[in-house]
Formats: sequence, C-alpha cells, structure tokens
Amino acid sequence: MLLLTDRFNQNILRYIGSTGSDVFQDIEGHLKGGIPNRDLDSRASSWESFASARANLFVQTRKMH
Repeated sequence: MLLLTDRFNQNILRYIGSTGSDVFQDIEGHLKGGIPNRDLDSRASSWESFASARANLFVQTRKMH
C-alpha cells in the first residue's frame, strides 16, 4: 500500500504530476455561470466538423471585455 510505504505522507504534490503551465480560471464565469469563449475556441476542430453546432448550442450572454 502506497501510504504505508511512505509513512502515511499525504503530500498530494508528491503523487500527482504538474502540467508546468498555469490553468486559466474565468472568475466571472464561476460567479455568473456560462462557458468561457476561450474554452469553446479551444475546440475549433469540433466546430469545423459540425459547422452550425456552436451557433445552435451556445449564445453570448456576457459582455466581452
């Protein structure tokens, strides 16, 4: 058992890897809901395959900064 061999060390960072990059957090999105455009844009290949899907599934609800 892993914890037994490490003397019950619960240092989580010891067991999970780091991505090496910061993860963007949309604070306004967390507070007001919705999916950030940045996340939708990251799926560009999906939108190319299903051209009308993004427009049919998602609407702009917040002002862009």
